[in-house]
Amino acid sequence: MTGFHAAYLNLTEAATLTFQYMGSGNAVNTNQFGIDRNDDGILQASEYIFQSGTTTACRMNGGVVPQCDKIGIGFGENQFSESFGPGQIHFLFKTQFGETLDNTGKGLGNPDTALGVHTGYFLGVDPYIATGQFQTSGSAVYAGLTDLPASTDHDYQDLGVRISIPEPSGLALVMAAFGGLLVAQRRVKRA
Repeated sequence: MTGFHAAYLNLTEAATLTFQYMGSGNAVNTNQFGIDRNDDGILQASEYIFQSGTTTACRMNGGVVPQCDKIGIGFGENQFSESFGPGQIHFLFKTQFGETLDNTGKGLGNPDTALGVHTGYFLGVDPYIATGQFQTSGSAVYAGLTDLPASTDHDYQDLGVRISIPEPSGLALVMAAFGGLLVAQRRVKRA
């Protein structure tokens, strides 16, 4: 994946992605985020995942992974997972004014906000796990919308979504710990 205003999300292999709603900052507009499953550049009602003002944000309680308590699909839920094949993942932001921003065509559906004419989004590697500045790949990214077409609105926090791939090493650690408990339990029973 790449960063800045012409960013797009690309998977090198099939994976299950987790989408977490991180909030809408000081946005006064109703904005939406969804997956363009039929790649038509239009956010259908069945493709919406999160909506500012309706979805409750996940929490960051001192850790690097958000804690979400409403898991499923729909405007009231704040975490959703879906499996994708390798290639580009087409997500969309839709603003209250009906403008749709997509990352099809390698981010070309996301105009530069510096011109003061368009809304836009930023896609970048999760800063909590990034190993350096301007990193272009990782297991988690943040997509942030700036919803007002003004040259002074570059906060990219009017609808924020964290997109991640669960770490296989984390699962291996959990399985190793579980295996260790079974071995310890067997030893206690023998004694």
